[in-house]
Amino acid sequence: MLNILLLLFHVGLALINAISWCMYAIMLEDYYIFIANSPGVVCGTYCVVSSLVIMGQEEKNAFSSFHYQVLENILLGGIFFFLALGMVIGIAMSSWEKNAKNLLVAVIANTSCVLYYGAPCSSMYTVIMTKDSSSLHLPMIFVNFLNAILWTVYGYFALNDLFVVVPNSIGLGLSVLQLCLITVYPATAASSCTSTVSTSQTGGNSLLYEKIHLEEEGDGMSKRVN
Repeated sequence: MLNILLLLFHVGLALINAISWCMYAIMLEDYYIFIANSPGVVCGTYCVVSSLVIMGQEEKNAFSSFHYQVLENILLGGIFFFLALGMVIGIAMSSWEKNAKNLLVAVIANTSCVLYYGAPCSSMYTVIMTKDSSSLHLPMIFVNFLNAILWTVYGYFALNDLFVVVPNSIGLGLSVLQLCLITVYPATAASSCTSTVSTSQTGGNSLLYEKIHLEEEGDGMSKRVN
C-alpha cells in the first residue's frame, strides 16, 4: 500500500514540479525553461486525470477508494495552491520588488524539484535490506539522471542561477545513488513477478474480484448440482 501511495505522490509531484518551473520561467522571462516544462504540465495533467478516470471505473472498495481520494486531493490541493500563489504574487506583492517575487517562486520550484527527485529514495532502504532493486524503476531514474545533468549544465553555464543549479545537482546525486543501487542489487525474477502481481491487484482490482466472483459462482453451482 505504501508503494502505491508513493507512486501517487510522485505523479502529483511531477505535475507540481513542472508548473512551478513554468512560473519561475515567467518571472525570469526565460523562454527555454518555460518551453521545456510546458510539456510536463500537459503530460502531468493527462496522467493525473486519466488515472482518476481509470480508478473511477474500477470496482469500488476501501483500498481503491482511498487511493482515488489521495490522488484527487493532490490535484485539487495543487490547483488551490497555485491559485493562491498567483493571487499573492500578482496582488498582495504587487508593490514588492521583482527579486522578492522571484525568490518566493524559486523556493517553491526548488522544493518541488528536490521532492520529485527524492521520491524514489523512499524505496532505497527496502532495496538495501532485501538486496533487490525491483522497487526502483530504472527507465524513470535514468531519465531523471539525464534531466538533472542537462538542467545543471544549463543553470550553471547559461544562467549562472543557483536556483536552477542546486536542486538539479541534488537530483543528479540522488539519481546516481539510485543507479548504483540498481547496479549493486539487480532486480530478481521472483520480485519482478511479485511486483507484476501487486500492480495487477492494485491497478486492476476488478480482474481479481471478477476471478473471485466467478469461483464463488462455480462453487455455488456445484453445490446446487450435488
